[in-house]
Amino acid sequence: ASRIEHLTKVAGAAVLISEPMFGSIPQNNRFRSRPLGKLPIRGKQQPLAILEIVDGQSDYLLELHDLTIEDFTTGVSAYYAGDYAAAKSLFARVLAKNPADRVSALYRERAESRVK
Repeated sequence: ASRIEHLTKVAGAAVLISEPMFGSIPQNNRFRSRPLGKLPIRGKQQPLAILEIVDGQSDYLLELHDLTIEDFTTGVSAYYAGDYAAAKSLFARVLAKNPADRVSALYRERAESRVK
């Protein structure tokens, strides 16, 4: 748990959870979440699929989540599929609607550095 907690500072997220842990929660579909992808965890050899729980945020932030979730999720998928140009474009679209989205900014920077 403390290894994932460290990522909250990097991601600027209040609540992060591993995908396996989230999957074990009964009726987990009642929570708004977004996949952050497989991230390196200190002390672990393999990256771990992490989700951000967005419930509990202001109505404004929840509205931004709803407006950007499709582009964000597609961007994460494009990034891990190696389509860095598409990922960069998708995260730019998220940031145009929500400039404070630190995770999208990190992904956009990483995708930009890998665009050939």
